[in-house]
Amino acid sequence: MIWFRSIVLALVVIAGGGAWGLGIAHRGYDYDEVQRAHSIWMTSQGLLPYQDFFECHPPYFALLAPLVRGYTDPVALLVTLRLVAALGNLLFLAGLATVAAISSGSSRLVAILGTALVAFHPAVLVFLEEFRIDGWGYALATWSIMWFLRSRRAGRHMGFGIGTGIATLFFCPKLALFPPMILVFEQVRAQASSKTALLAFVKYIIGVGVAGGLFWCWLAANGISLNLAFACLVNYNSLSNFHSAFGHGLLREMVKLPTLSLPILAAFVIWMIHCIRARSVPGAYPAALALWLAAQATLVSYPYKQYYGPWFLFASGFLAFSYPAWEGFTKHAANGVFFGLCGLSISASVATASIGMNSHPSQDQGNFLRTLNEVTDPEDRIVTVPPLHPIFRRDTFYVWFNTLDPAGYETEKIMEGMPLVRDLVSAQHYREELKAHPPVLVVLWDDTFYPRRQKTVLDEFLQERGYVLSMIGNVPVAIRPDRFVRKPALD
Repeated sequence: MIWFRSIVLALVVIAGGGAWGLGIAHRGYDYDEVQRAHSIWMTSQGLLPYQDFFECHPPYFALLAPLVRGYTDPVALLVTLRLVAALGNLLFLAGLATVAAISSGSSRLVAILGTALVAFHPAVLVFLEEFRIDGWGYALATWSIMWFLRSRRAGRHMGFGIGTGIATLFFCPKLALFPPMILVFEQVRAQASSKTALLAFVKYIIGVGVAGGLFWCWLAANGISLNLAFACLVNYNSLSNFHSAFGHGLLREMVKLPTLSLPILAAFVIWMIHCIRARSVPGAYPAALALWLAAQATLVSYPYKQYYGPWFLFASGFLAFSYPAWEGFTKHAANGVFFGLCGLSISASVATASIGMNSHPSQDQGNFLRTLNEVTDPEDRIVTVPPLHPIFRRDTFYVWFNTLDPAGYETEKIMEGMPLVRDLVSAQHYREELKAHPPVLVVLWDDTFYPRRQKTVLDEFLQERGYVLSMIGNVPVAIRPDRFVRKPALD
């Protein structure tokens, strides 16, 4: 029966992988994808993130800068970056399945199925299809956790601190609380003495310190100010999340996805019942995971896929704990559940793939990005925001994107609370930037995507300088008068 399970599970992976590949090729490019791609390109041009252009993501951009230099087509670059992200996500999923098998005691096939059921769900697959560096950070953290759980070496606490510290600092700050939670529960479960627990934490902190030292060296090697990086990464995101009007956005999105949240909740309850019946201290990983997921659901305001996607993927580890409950009935019941879930996943993947084959939103968007590059010169400055950004053109403004918020606590409001950068969002600074680098082309789409004060100053500038309104496809643009002679290229 094991070989038959393996074959059916392989079909689940093939069907899910096919839907994943079609999504990479055809799904429209997300705001964050274009933003990150542009930041990588600007870094490849010798510009410094946080200093020469605004960013609120970790400074990994130089890692991928060499990859960008060989591209002139923005669409080809975006697809390549999606493939880079897909490799990191594959490593992440493999790590999740491995840790789930170790921590639950279930078979590897059951752990893989639990991970696949969540990963190939349409709502989560959208996250996996897009270019985000998060998957590499999650992969490094997950495999560091796996090594920590299995290793008995004296230096494993330090190694755990280094691996998870690098993952947190370079790729995914959302991981910050998870590793120390694992360490706490590990010491509790081992009933370690105060001296032993203190020594373990000292070694872990040393490991985190090594990761921090590497991060500082990376910033110094790339000429990035530590204070400025801290302001744009930690302060900016903390203020944004604290003042966000989305409320419990992550929790609301979880409620909207009952096909994921209810099975995971049931699996969590089964795990709790098992721990109570066994009268045993929970394993370090599932206990820490439960606490970390609860903290995320309570504290994170944003309702976006890059938050609920990883949440569900990590939570998939509890599904492996629920399978022994079915085995406790009869062998046939367990087999029925296994093959039934496999069939459900395959059906969902086929449906997702069929939609992907008949939908090509990335095509029109890609053509627009190419056109923006064709009608401007490499040295030209532009004003636009993702995802309608040509990637390979410099921006007039330091602040070139906007963090949206229903109540208006957006980029300008956030930066006003940060002394190091508050002057960069003043009306006077915007006017100075426009005077120094008058844009050749301005994309005039939904005003909400621009910082509000910036849009007011920009509208005044366009009117004063007599910019000419035109269209690229169905998107309105404003063209600098001296360059309007190239209008035929826009039609």
